[in-house]
Amino acid sequence: MPNTTPPPAYRAYKKFEVYRAAFEGVLEDGRVSAKERAMLIGLRAKLGINELDASALEDDVRTT
Repeated sequence: MPNTTPPPAYRAYKKFEVYRAAFEGVLEDGRVSAKERAMLIGLRAKLGINELDASALEDDVRTT
């Protein structure tokens, strides 16, 4: 809808979904290279996701 702003919870959810998708893509070969880790750290910073939350999300991806 035009002229609407998504609620903060929705925006946070979408940021986590973007990071999750990026991590799943990186993990396709079963490992995270140093270059890929640097990219993920940069993405995390741009999305405003803290290290603890990113780590928990990565653990979740690895175990599912």
